[in-house]
Amino acid sequence: MRTLTTKGAATAFGLLCVSGLALTGCSSDADAQNTDPQTVPSQGQTADAVNTMESGSENGSSPVNLPECDAMNATAQQEHEDFGPDQFTYEAGEVELPDLSERVSPDTMEPLNKYQPFYNKASSSRICFWPVNFEGHVVENVSEVDARVRDEAIDQMRKDELAESKLGNVTVFRELVVPEDSKSDTKTHVYYMFVDDVWITVINHGGGGEYNFSALDGVVAANPELVQLP
Repeated sequence: MRTLTTKGAATAFGLLCVSGLALTGCSSDADAQNTDPQTVPSQGQTADAVNTMESGSENGSSPVNLPECDAMNATAQQEHEDFGPDQFTYEAGEVELPDLSERVSPDTMEPLNKYQPFYNKASSSRICFWPVNFEGHVVENVSEVDARVRDEAIDQMRKDELAESKLGNVTVFRELVVPEDSKSDTKTHVYYMFVDDVWITVINHGGGGEYNFSALDGVVAANPELVQLP
């Protein structure tokens, strides 16, 4: 059984920086003018995400358990609760794609619409939404896909020339959505993460937290069979 391995959180984080795709806290010169500084996750958080996730479907394991929204992304959930749920027009929680378009900015919908043909082939999926401040929101989609769909989606992202890197067994793509017609300075950071039959999409529109590693933590917590005990 293949397992995500690393010599430690610092090693994984350093490899991302060297490769030109920093999940958090570092960026290449080419990205410097288009990305905002991100908060570096704790070493424990990074180590949990990297060291405990194993491959699943290719070894005939059970179907993926999709995390419930209140456990899917602890960082987004906590920011939503800290700001005050009663401050928002829309509640946080699970949402269908047609309803999501009424709650979020067009640039948040762009990544989901662009790869919708692949999302439609998922055997199961869950989309969760969190307003985190008056202008910001986070959307996460966790899908279970077979190897063919996964490879097709990855091939398309490479054709689209998205920034790509590896975090152990996780293939990570990143893009920055900045609409040409937008008068807002709010940028939308998008992460697509693939590990065997799990496809995680994290869309951060104006949120101030770190959500990608939290997304990995949520998937691991919902799927104990992915965890390798010491």
